[in-house]
Order: sequence, then structure tokens, then C-alpha cells
Amino acid sequence: MQVQHLQMRQQRSRAGPKTGRKMDGTMLKIERPLLRALLITLLLVCAAGQRIEAQFQAGNLYGTVTDGDGHPLAGATITLTCDGAHHALVTGDEGEIQFSALSPGNYELRAEHKDFQTVVYPTVEILVGRTTAIHLRMARGSGEARVITS
Repeated sequence: MQVQHLQMRQQRSRAGPKTGRKMDGTMLKIERPLLRALLITLLLVCAAGQRIEAQFQAGNLYGTVTDGDGHPLAGATITLTCDGAHHALVTGDEGEIQFSALSPGNYELRAEHKDFQTVVYPTVEILVGRTTAIHLRMARGSGEARVITS
């Protein structure tokens, strides 16, 4: 009987990292898949918290670009510049503009397309936790950039 009890104790001691002790001294068994799932969940919660915090320290800009007739304008290059920071995108089929997680500040917005007159907004204000909407209408032709002040 004593030999059997000793063998069981040795088997338990070989369990290694799968076992631990509760505060009251009894054994607590944590399976590796459960431990792995708990660690992954903890990492995801921490990462989500940082992303949420970043969203509240930044602002967004969205809008559309259309031609003179009000049709969406694909292929326009939209550039945002503020204190050396430079962001750019090319509009899709629906003429959509979407910039996320922008640092707050006053940006210059420039819209360019090979068949249309360049449009410049010298001051587009991005505020923390806010989304700024802008809708640009580009006229056909070339020549000097059209500066919009309001």
C-alpha cells in the first residue's frame, strides 16, 4: 500500500507546470489549453484598450470628391499636411475620402486629378475624438489651384 501511495505521489510531482497550489494548500490543476486561452484573452484586452485610447487622442476626416456635375470622382489624390506630417490617399470608385487616427491640428488638404483643377483647403481642423466631414467639388480643366477659404 505504501509503495502504491509513493508511486502516485511521484506521478503527481512529474506533472510539472500543469499544477499549482491554492492558498489553502490544496492542489489546483490548470490545463495548458485553458492557460493559453486566458493569456491570449488578456493580450487582446490590453491591445483593444490601447486602440480605444488612441482613438480618443485623435480625430478622423471623411468625405467625398465629385466632379462639376456632382458625380463621384475616382482617382483623385488627396493629401493632408500638418507640421511635417503627411497623409495621402487616392479616391475609389465612389470618390470616398477617409483618414483615421489623425493627430489633432490644422491640416492643409490638397485634391489633385490629372483632368481637373487642383483644389486646396489651407485649413481643415481635426479635433480629438471628432470626425470632420468634407465634400469637394472639382472643376474640369487645368490652371492655378483653386483655394477654398471657408
